[in-house]
Amino acid sequence: TIRTYGHITYDETRHSLISSKFSGWIEKIHIAYIGQQVHKGDPLFDIYSPELLTAQEEFLAATRNLKGSENNTLLAATRKRLQYFDVPEDQIEESSAAGIAKKAITIRSPFDGVVLRKQADAGSYVKKGTMVYEIADLSSIWVEAHVFEYELPWISPGQEAIMELPYLP
Repeated sequence: TIRTYGHITYDETRHSLISSKFSGWIEKIHIAYIGQQVHKGDPLFDIYSPELLTAQEEFLAATRNLKGSENNTLLAATRKRLQYFDVPEDQIEESSAAGIAKKAITIRSPFDGVVLRKQADAGSYVKKGTMVYEIADLSSIWVEAHVFEYELPWISPGQEAIMELPYLP
């Protein structure tokens, strides 16, 4: 028997930082507070970026001028640039069908989880690479036990453990 202490934390394999790949202004926040449950595909925030607007305009110009052309390399490159900015395919198609660039795009949650941190509000400026949300799936959690080095010979991967909590013995 080893008696030790530990702490409960989220599963690091089910955790994500949502950051912007371009600088811009947050137009609208859809997920307003820490602890809010989100599902995959739920809108997190809408962001306006001159850099992204330019990329959309280039894509639309290429679409108008090169559609049906044998050499669609430029068209494919402008689409790929939007994809690298993480613009969802449905928003690219919607913009292409309408023939106009959207002022702001919606960033969506990559999976189900709970908001652990929120770093922005409507109207705030976000620099490229800035973390806006931290989301973790809490359907599976970790217990990190603190074991002394001399106790390591009695521990092995996959070994069962019994955990007692002070509020739930």
